[in-house]
Amino acid sequence: MSDRPITLVLIDEDPIFRLGLVTALMSTNKVQILAQLDLPQAIDTLFNQALPDIVLLDPLFLENTSQGWILCQKIKRNYAGVKICLLTATLEYGKLIQARQQGIEGYFPKGTSINALVEGLQDIVAGRICWTDLSFFQGYVKLTPKNRWLLEIFQSGLAQIDSNIGMLNQQFEQSPLSQFDILFLEGRKRELRTARWFVQKMMPNKLKLTAQLTAKEKLTSSPQASPLAKISAVNAPVNSDLTIEPISSSNITIFSNTLAKLQASVSNLTDIPLELDILVTEKKQELLILILNQFQNLLTELKSLNITLEQLPDDTSLMLVEIWQASTLAFFGKYCSPKGDFKINKIQEILNNYKTLIQTEALNKIPFTQELLHYLLFSENVVIDQVSYRAKSPEAEERAEIYLQNLIIQIANGVMIFILNYFSDSEEIKQVLYSEKMLSSREIAKFRNNLAWRYQFTKYWQEPQYIFESQYPLFYLTSQGIKTRNIYSPRQSELSQLQGLPLATTIFLELRDALSPRLRSLVKFLGNGFVFLLTQVIGRAIGLVVRGILQGVGNTWQETRYGKNRSRENSNF
Repeated sequence: MSDRPITLVLIDEDPIFRLGLVTALMSTNKVQILAQLDLPQAIDTLFNQALPDIVLLDPLFLENTSQGWILCQKIKRNYAGVKICLLTATLEYGKLIQARQQGIEGYFPKGTSINALVEGLQDIVAGRICWTDLSFFQGYVKLTPKNRWLLEIFQSGLAQIDSNIGMLNQQFEQSPLSQFDILFLEGRKRELRTARWFVQKMMPNKLKLTAQLTAKEKLTSSPQASPLAKISAVNAPVNSDLTIEPISSSNITIFSNTLAKLQASVSNLTDIPLELDILVTEKKQELLILILNQFQNLLTELKSLNITLEQLPDDTSLMLVEIWQASTLAFFGKYCSPKGDFKINKIQEILNNYKTLIQTEALNKIPFTQELLHYLLFSENVVIDQVSYRAKSPEAEERAEIYLQNLIIQIANGVMIFILNYFSDSEEIKQVLYSEKMLSSREIAKFRNNLAWRYQFTKYWQEPQYIFESQYPLFYLTSQGIKTRNIYSPRQSELSQLQGLPLATTIFLELRDALSPRLRSLVKFLGNGFVFLLTQVIGRAIGLVVRGILQGVGNTWQETRYGKNRSRENSNF
């Protein structure tokens, strides 16, 4: 095989997973990504321009679970030279057999390491079949009565979830739906698929193996099964569920503490107006919890890729943009159904146009995101005031918790910036989301003006001051509500890049720091001199004048009295 990189097209509905996988693959310099798609419809246009060596896809699409398999058949039929490799979290045993029968060259479960995935892709391009080699145990695993009961519970729950998903698919196909109904049903389906994923993760490996062996026996013993299916069932590998590194106890503590504080109170106890303040308390809590879940999903996706510290991108703003966009659509779609010009497609278009601005003005300015990911993914030490604390220390856990809480609060503010800029005057939105005191147009205008003033004041005064003082103001949660705290961190590079009014602010602060002690000393000296002048010079002079006046008055009074007495004596004679 030549040394040129493999050309690849990635098809997966999850934007966060696509972003992480593309970043990890490109860091190896062995794979060239021609395109990353979330829908298979654009495949013809792309292939007319350039054919890739291989298509890496997850066949389990949310809208239509059979759409991925139809796409595989289409590629095999129309583009015979293009290889196909499946990369998915879970596949039923029968689906694996069907995939091999269709001639799909490779399969890897999500969670496969990047190095193993790249080596497998190279083998597929070289003409070899590459399916994950999972050992298959013959015979059933002996289960205790308790485990048999658990297996029945798990299988019953999964069957119920699959039944509900099937009912939702029927609703999509049978009746015309409004945009709001479609969005609601899509959200319901995502919730069911997430619930199914969690149930499968909670199932012990022993029970998973027994369930897979049961499925194999039913498949191979079925009278309708062809001889080819039976042979494939013996030789085909067993489906492996996505293996995710368990969350450490410290991570569990951080997320559980944050969730408990979110449920306790989210009142703004600072003197800084927040975009979240316009929401009623329940909706504020729901938005913050939604973003917390989105961030947890991001961690799950990154863990499933088994990326190393070096493969994690330095610029995490793209990940935050995906969290912001997904959270905005989920929150906005659940509670807001704008009529007229604001259809779902229009909202998505506005989001796509707006995300660059929100990334530049808000998300890029969220500090310590990289440090938080390093701590949660790789258990790295946390540096606090230039002192490194081990990952499991109470100090590190407390600081990481503050980083996490500030992150979700800032992303939530970004979600509300979008809603306030485009839909603040919608009566439907006001009635559902806003607090009672914010319903009038005057109060909304006053609230937005306060925010605009804060943006300008922060940009030209507070932010340069924080940079000059090497501090970051972080929002964090307490049982009483949201508070703020200043965290020390070197910001010399930002200081050197300041221009215009922000630079003038730092110069003014430096001049104030340089001159204020001298001015205070001068004012103190002049004040003491003025006091001395008033008390010792002018006061004494005034005292002498008053004394002279009093003495003159006294002498005059005495002379008058003496004159009267003398006149009285003369009259007696």
